[in-house]
Amino acid sequence: MLTGKVQPSSLYSLCLPHWEDILAFAATAKNLSPGSYQLECGVRVLVKSYDTKAPEQCRYESHRKTIDLMIGLEGEEYIYVLPAQQLTPSEEQPERDAIKYHENPLLGRVLLSPGSFAAFFPGEAHGVGVWTQGEKQPLKKLVVKLPVEE
Repeated sequence: MLTGKVQPSSLYSLCLPHWEDILAFAATAKNLSPGSYQLECGVRVLVKSYDTKAPEQCRYESHRKTIDLMIGLEGEEYIYVLPAQQLTPSEEQPERDAIKYHENPLLGRVLLSPGSFAAFFPGEAHGVGVWTQGEKQPLKKLVVKLPVEE
């Protein structure tokens, strides 16, 4: 996992393919409607908007072939994270490169807020959309699916 502020960085560029292209898109994304967008570099970006939820509703997923890069645009959420090996898979969705888990151990978490990002690498289970203030709040973020070369 890698977290930080959305800003130009040679370190982030080493770890996150197309970082500069993603930054340019993120700078204009706040007014975009939810949906799927394709960058010129070939990367797919999802604009998501939803209400956060209670921690007990959190469900984890992980990926084998993609990095999930999330960039906060509006609102904030907690994202829980732990190694996928600590969970038992309950459902695989190969078309989405997703493995779902029913377990809900609320251990480590990161805060995603406007101007920040969190990147989850293959094998890192993450549960998104958990409220930060004890009640649901609106959230808008980018989710970038970055392919990992084998």
